[in-house]
Amino acid sequence: NWAYTYVWDSYAALPGGFSSSAAMVVNGDRDFSSNVNGRNKQDVWSEGTKTLTKCTRAYGEVWGDGNVYWGQTDERC
Repeated sequence: NWAYTYVWDSYAALPGGFSSSAAMVVNGDRDFSSNVNGRNKQDVWSEGTKTLTKCTRAYGEVWGDGNVYWGQTDERC
C-alpha cells in the first residue's frame, strides 16, 4: 500500500514555497517508516508498506503558509 499527496497548481504557485508529505496509517497509528517529505514537490508518494492483512489509510499533509492542511482516506481492513 502507498499514500499519495498532490498539491494544486494554485497553491504551489504562491510565494514562499511549501512542503508536503505522504504516509500510511496502519491499525490507527501513523507509520513513520513510510513517511516521505517533499520541498516544493507537487507529487509525493510514501514508501510502500506490506500491510494487506492490516487496517490502513493513506495520509497526507501540505504546509508553508503558516497553516497545515491534511487529509486522509477512509480506513480499509
